[in-house]
Amino acid sequence: MNTERGRIVFAVLNHTPAVHGVLTAAGGIADMMGAEVEGLHVREGNREPRMARGATQAVGVHLSERSGPVAETILDALRGPEVVGAVMGTRALRGGPRPTGSIARRVIAGMSKPVAFVPPEAYRLSANAPKSLLVPLDGSEAASASFLDFEQRLRNDPERVVTVLLTFESNGEMPRMLDRPTRDLPAWGLSFVRSHCPGENRSFEGRWGDPGNAVIEVATETTCDLIVLSFKGNFGWGHGWVVREVLARSVVPVLLLPLTPADVAADKADTAVRSVDDHSRLALR
Repeated sequence: MNTERGRIVFAVLNHTPAVHGVLTAAGGIADMMGAEVEGLHVREGNREPRMARGATQAVGVHLSERSGPVAETILDALRGPEVVGAVMGTRALRGGPRPTGSIARRVIAGMSKPVAFVPPEAYRLSANAPKSLLVPLDGSEAASASFLDFEQRLRNDPERVVTVLLTFESNGEMPRMLDRPTRDLPAWGLSFVRSHCPGENRSFEGRWGDPGNAVIEVATETTCDLIVLSFKGNFGWGHGWVVREVLARSVVPVLLLPLTPADVAADKADTAVRSVDDHSRLALR
């Protein structure tokens, strides 16, 4: 793995067996970003972080131990100039779809850098860089620009493939130029990708119906290693509902890219989808 000296991805480790999956996934994210992994444990009370210490010692990773309110301490660590991102658990419990844990929700609300969330059910984790990325977009310039900016900061990898997903609420929401959606959508989608998410090794998937369910279905069909979602920071409306559902149901890590208020405000007047077809509307918006 080629790493850039001083770049760090934090593996946020608690006191449960989930530390092993988080540490493995952090290795893959760090490899993809050309960074090194450093463990981060926020002590709660007098409990000794035996699980975190043992896991990091086993793989030769330094563990930083800090004290304070857990979510706030994680957010403070993310602000370090050498830190390029973090990886942490989505929630503590296994057992099918469950809400995102309270600490993860507070981190999501305040994060300033990319954070990947690892579900306890994850079974296909690797310490090597993810090769297959699923990128659901909402048709906005901000979401496309956020992913493209993130991608530029990744280590070059000719084996990495990116699947771009757009979801429509129904056939009636399809771009009006599509006389026969089943036949015409793939070509329209590739045109959208070339215009608004250009890059190497791209493919397009179009779905209609529930967008959160579409993300999970396509993630399964493509056997992706990582779902990458831009997020505006509010679970209560629009795209936030999709992010919440994906975090609850995904069995692969989900990397969230934070959008700033300036990104969102600048995007309201114009969207990528309007430039392709003024009368098309995407369900993820």
